[in-house]
Amino acid sequence: MSFKRIIKLVQKLSSKNRRKDQSSTNPSGATPLNILEILPPELIIYIAQFLPLSSTVLFTLSCRTTYTILEPRYWTSLRAKDQHSQHFDFLTQLSKELPPDYVPCYHCRILHLCTVRYTNLPRSPPRPLYLYDGTPCNLAEVQSQVSKYLHANFQFRTFQMAMKRHRLRLNPEPWLEFLCFKPTRCRISTQQVPSEFRADVRMVNGSLLFRTTLVILIPLGLTLRDLSLTSFHICPHVCLRTHGAAADLNLLETAGCTMDHVHGLQWCVRNSGIALCLACPTEYEFRREECAGFGVAAVITKWMDLGEGRTILDPRWWSHLGEKYTADVVFREVDGIKGRRLIDRDPVQSTHASIRASFGNYRSSAYNSILPLKVAQKLSQLPKLPALRPKNLRRADVV
Repeated sequence: MSFKRIIKLVQKLSSKNRRKDQSSTNPSGATPLNILEILPPELIIYIAQFLPLSSTVLFTLSCRTTYTILEPRYWTSLRAKDQHSQHFDFLTQLSKELPPDYVPCYHCRILHLCTVRYTNLPRSPPRPLYLYDGTPCNLAEVQSQVSKYLHANFQFRTFQMAMKRHRLRLNPEPWLEFLCFKPTRCRISTQQVPSEFRADVRMVNGSLLFRTTLVILIPLGLTLRDLSLTSFHICPHVCLRTHGAAADLNLLETAGCTMDHVHGLQWCVRNSGIALCLACPTEYEFRREECAGFGVAAVITKWMDLGEGRTILDPRWWSHLGEKYTADVVFREVDGIKGRRLIDRDPVQSTHASIRASFGNYRSSAYNSILPLKVAQKLSQLPKLPALRPKNLRRADVV
């Protein structure tokens, strides 16, 4: 319940006796600064008994009169460990009365001020000032491997800020840019294999849709299974593996193909089509494309529905993160989470019939824009690498 609704309730209760009280307590006829000043303390305490705890604390902050009467009792109750939901609701309502730069935090149980760090250095672009803070909310996201399933600079606080500005009809573009990942150059692995990762976001019908694209240029004569890359993490529930017993179950048969022969569509498939995760609102695709004589590009694209960004309790948000995230005490009474493991979560679906279709523009020629021509030419002059044997394979993490 907001300040305005509380005041309207008090006005309704005190309208019948207002004139009588004013004439007896204020003979000069001047109007009191606050209508709550004319109410007896017993009536204020009586009103507070019918309000939720979060609304009662807001009622306490409405004026000095209510603060003096109600403050000690309800503030202590709000800080209790078993009042996470009421505390967060209080912070959410309070943030509506403050400038738009404040967002409530469930982990820290405070209002975070979101500001941007600007510099004049060309190699130091603007970024959120809190990006590397060691706050409980940031540590929770690090432990839940946000960098693996989204990217290293993605924070819920930034997501929350962008969606709040969108709902207030303010410009959310700077905050949406912070949620993207646009590299300035490609990565070169120890096997001289270039790869690059990029992430984009788009707001559709009040939800944030998230897309990532990982492109790996495989030199001529080699296949994806010849590289030291062992797995590609789509979400906590899906992992594409290039080696081992599970590799043939979730990768295309063309993962072992060099594309240097005439293909027959009946036995060689280059595109997996759109696959769905059954546990979280995620869609993904694996495809291979020839890259102008320099090799074969393996392209892994995924689309996620991250929800409205109001609270971390939104299933479309927490379903994309690791089990350590929902093992926190703040998720103890959340519907859909029955334990600490991933299998203890209920399946979560998107509000969109197709996340990829809602995002749009999904078929960009990824390797043409990502791979610099000079790098491709340099790779074409390198000697062919020997195929790795299973005993020589080493595990490597891929963003």
